[in-house]
Amino acid sequence: MRYWKKMVAGGAAMLISAGAAHAGQEPSAVEQAVRATPAERSYAQSAQTINQAELALGQLAQRRGSSNEVKQMARTMVERHSALSAQLADLARERAIATGNHPSTEDNQVYDRLATLSDSSFDEAFEQAVADVHTRELALHRAELERGADAGLRSYAQSRVSALEASMAQAKDEW
Repeated sequence: MRYWKKMVAGGAAMLISAGAAHAGQEPSAVEQAVRATPAERSYAQSAQTINQAELALGQLAQRRGSSNEVKQMARTMVERHSALSAQLADLARERAIATGNHPSTEDNQVYDRLATLSDSSFDEAFEQAVADVHTRELALHRAELERGADAGLRSYAQSRVSALEASMAQAKDEW
């Protein structure tokens, strides 16, 4: 039975691809979905989950941060990660990949812990939490660059690696 499903899916993919190529049109989201691998789905979903965590942390720091530096960093994070969320959602939609719009359980626990802090203890914990999530995010995007085949996802990963490396180097110099 599995063999039959694979054959039907494979045949449908060939027909869809041939039809689009013959018509001279760009592949639709349905055609892209046929080509999205489980690894590509996993990458897009993980990237969006991490992005949502950073967005939530930035929003929290806008409310709870005590220093101007942390509040400015939080504003920048919210702006950047709102734009990244939209960009990633577009990439996922083009490939018919369902992504969530919420942080992971682990990231929610970090958020909840930070929400109980105030003043300089919040600021210090926030900076550490951002450094930790950036380290995880960098590893995710580097892995995609090593193994990913989708040009759009690789381009997104490359832009994030470049931005994260620059951000982490700057933070290292400042902190």
